[in-house]
Amino acid sequence: MNLLKNGCRRHGILAALILGLAAIAVLFALELLLLRGFGLNASSTAFILADAALRFGLGIFVLFLLLRLEITKNPGFRAKGLGKSLLLAWPFFLLFAGILVFSLISAGLTGRSVGPGWVLTQIVFMASVGFFEELVFRAGVVNLIRNQLGGSRSALVKTAVMAAVIFSLAHCLNLIGHADLTYTLSQVITNFGMGLFLSTLYLRTGNLIGPMIFHTVNDIVPAIAGQTLVDTQAAAAASSGLSPSILVTFVLYLALSAFYLRRVTGE
Repeated sequence: MNLLKNGCRRHGILAALILGLAAIAVLFALELLLLRGFGLNASSTAFILADAALRFGLGIFVLFLLLRLEITKNPGFRAKGLGKSLLLAWPFFLLFAGILVFSLISAGLTGRSVGPGWVLTQIVFMASVGFFEELVFRAGVVNLIRNQLGGSRSALVKTAVMAAVIFSLAHCLNLIGHADLTYTLSQVITNFGMGLFLSTLYLRTGNLIGPMIFHTVNDIVPAIAGQTLVDTQAAAAASSGLSPSILVTFVLYLALSAFYLRRVTGE
């Protein structure tokens, strides 16, 4: 255990890369077990809820690992900084609200509404995604890199960028699950922006709950839009990351991250 602790301190960037890729690879392997070993359908409610439970469980294991290896003493589960974290993300919440309103209007006009059971299932699943990925890539990857580079402003900027790159590269593993190449590339690009922004929020506030909430909302809104938009191409774009709103979001990610990183300081 001491050898691992020392390795994480001295080689934080390498450890961060290994953690990010290994966590997603293990998740995919366990998802494959659910699909093939238990014969679940990928689109069934049973699989979605089982997958959510899997992500919550892996997230708790990652949290235990981070504390045991002393990668962080305080992952960020606290009230302090939560309000500031959510406030810094107000342009995105405004955009998400606009997408939801447009989707609900479209659903009302066309009758393509979604049931409360489906919405609740999606919320539980997306919350598990936010919980797991924020523990891995913010509490884990960001702190591993920061522990090696230090707490100066320039070091924290480098930390945010490196963490975003690792978060982005981890989504290349979607190809293992036979995801479409174009879809995977769009995820890699857009998740760099999202990873940079979430890492910036975490470094600015030290709060992990805010990024988890943001991550969940960011994932659930396109899912609802994809189910309610009447136009097939628009629905596919909204759920695949290729819609104009997602491109606007990507630009906002980069712009606001650059602006907020100007004032980032170590705790």
